[in-house]
Amino acid sequence: MVANVAYRQVVHIDAHSGYAQLPRYLADRVQVRTIEPARLPGPLAQRLARSAGSAFYEPVGARLELAVARRLLAAPDEVCHLLYAEDHFNHLARLGGLPLRRGALVATFHQPPEVAERVLAWPDLRERLAALDAAIALAPDQAGWLAERMPPERVHLVPGGVNAHRFRPAAAAPPEPPVRCLSVGSWLRDHDVLAQAIGLVAARSDEVAFEVVVPERERERFVGLPRTHVRVGLTSEELLDAYRSAHLAVLAVTGATRNNALGEALACGLPVVATAVGGVPTTLGEAGVLTPPGDAQALAAAIVALARSPARRRALGRLARERAEQLDWPHAAWSTVRVYEAALELRRGAGRARARMGARSARRGPRRLEATAGFRAGAGCPGPERRSGLPAGPELDAR
Repeated sequence: MVANVAYRQVVHIDAHSGYAQLPRYLADRVQVRTIEPARLPGPLAQRLARSAGSAFYEPVGARLELAVARRLLAAPDEVCHLLYAEDHFNHLARLGGLPLRRGALVATFHQPPEVAERVLAWPDLRERLAALDAAIALAPDQAGWLAERMPPERVHLVPGGVNAHRFRPAAAAPPEPPVRCLSVGSWLRDHDVLAQAIGLVAARSDEVAFEVVVPERERERFVGLPRTHVRVGLTSEELLDAYRSAHLAVLAVTGATRNNALGEALACGLPVVATAVGGVPTTLGEAGVLTPPGDAQALAAAIVALARSPARRRALGRLARERAEQLDWPHAAWSTVRVYEAALELRRGAGRARARMGARSARRGPRRLEATAGFRAGAGCPGPERRSGLPAGPELDAR
């Protein structure tokens, strides 16, 4: 099997993080080719990006889609996989009904339903999603959202992986006090609640400290909070050291599917206090404590309780590492190959159906073919060029 993967590397704090790690592990199971963006004049790429109707869609998405389209039309029994659907899937929906299409099209969706509602604000969303032979969801609620908008048998739940080989616990537990709580990342983080919780924890215990790893734009939010060290611009090694020097991880979020920081904390054997939203409960399993969304009091109480119970932290830390090993990238890659197999079988079935229709049409003779052609072009009947138009969606704020 040949898997053609199309993506633009998303910048993460750590070079070993993110969904773009998947092709490395697929290569142990299938032949992997990386699709390079096609040549496209800059103004045209910009225009196609603006017409996409998605806040996340970029000009490079148009160039990637053109390259994927060429591969889909040229290569039978091959898969084309868009690793970041919200960023790079749009105009390919036009290929859905083309009889010449020979490859299978797969896309992975990353955003939780409440974000997807804004980002994929297409009037013809169902028609566009129907062009996919398979859609990969990373969390159960996200899979349900997709299954309501496209054939449910084409939606596959494959949780994203974690590099459990690189992210491992320290050889020895870090000294305490203080009990160090680590928060990493910014996307969909509930930093208002986290900042409130830090203040509440400081009022209850002087043996808990916080380390917050954020982009520069988020620094000021945490500067001046009690016993809080804000870090910006960490290297990969510094981030790994931060995980291994912590006693527990804190993940305050407003939404999530897969979450890199959660997976990496688990792999480093950290118990996690996290918000119970989206894919967080499924990923966390029994390796931590869940708190209600937007509840700083509950978050602070859970942090203090764990800080005061080293034995419980050790027990949850063991469960955390076990959970990370279940989510290791080789498992995710194997499940993704199964999705490819299902997508190819669907595409082969569509090809057999077209062949049978073609044979029946040939037996009926020219008169029937002429009638069909007349119907497509008849008055009041939209032609194929009108049905496949791509209306522009509203302008949305970018990430």
